[in-house]
Amino acid sequence: MSIGLWDIKKIIKNPMSIVLVGLLILCVAITFYFNHQTSKAISFERTVSQEIKNYKRGIVNLQKEIRSDSLSAEQKEMRRQDIQLSKKLLKRDLAIQEYLNSKKWSQAYALRLKTIEMDKKLNQNETNDPNRKPLENAIERERLRFLALKKGNVQKYNEDFSANGTGFLLWVWQNMIPVLLTLISVYIAVNLFGESYRSRMNISLLVPQHELTLNLWHIGIVWGCTLLLFFMAAILALTVGTMVNGFGSLNYPILFYELPAMTMTFNDWYQVLLPAFCLQAASSLFIIVFVLFICSLVRNKMASLFISLVSTIGLLLLTSTIDPLKKNRRAIANNLFTIRVSHDRH
Repeated sequence: MSIGLWDIKKIIKNPMSIVLVGLLILCVAITFYFNHQTSKAISFERTVSQEIKNYKRGIVNLQKEIRSDSLSAEQKEMRRQDIQLSKKLLKRDLAIQEYLNSKKWSQAYALRLKTIEMDKKLNQNETNDPNRKPLENAIERERLRFLALKKGNVQKYNEDFSANGTGFLLWVWQNMIPVLLTLISVYIAVNLFGESYRSRMNISLLVPQHELTLNLWHIGIVWGCTLLLFFMAAILALTVGTMVNGFGSLNYPILFYELPAMTMTFNDWYQVLLPAFCLQAASSLFIIVFVLFICSLVRNKMASLFISLVSTIGLLLLTSTIDPLKKNRRAIANNLFTIRVSHDRH
């Protein structure tokens, strides 16, 4: 029997392998449920509908204030101007809502961009506001997002809680796979590599094969199992999202930052897919080789598992514990996730 088949049998016969697969499926299912519920509550359509209600309520309240005797003539004139502005925005939102219901995405986004431009001008006038710069960045981000959506003519969804097929697949790759698959890779690798040691002696050397060949086989099998789980999670996420909320769009714009200038740009979904997979595959291979190195030093299965888990979890938590990385963790994550040379755009 070949070394590869022997390693595969050891992994399959281990009861924890079924537990790990079940854990992966459970995590995908639970996160999809919460994403689905949240995405409905904060969708663009729901936001526009809520704005319409707020404008109508605000106009009624302003009209009541004008009819009261407690305001001066100047204050009443200001209220009338506010009513005119609210009516203008209300009319625009009603048109946006109609376009969204008709699935005329570009027309809806074109009107939304007018509102964003108005917000941008108002923010520029607030020169003494200490929150002006963060708000300016947020407005600019929304402006660029809607420009990209208008160009692609695709339905907008909330990227933080994606629930359609392509959106949820990308969400799983960004938020769940890097952590969960890393921990699963560590366990599978330690379980396979650690089995080779008895009383701190490497019994795999009794096999009539060169040690380098054995290690390459072990690494390849563990890496293959890791990538299989990776594809399983991806297919499950895409299938569940598509069945419940539709497939989504391959040219949906994805935000990322270009260092060092922190320039905000958007790439289509399909352009992000291959770099994301390559990065995850490379990181998994690095972790597996790292675990093999730990096992060869410690020569004890449980101690190797403990050291490997502590090391990998520590690396995963770096961006939330070290202040310089914490401040730029979103930019770092986006740049690592969407590996790209900036001059490729030109």
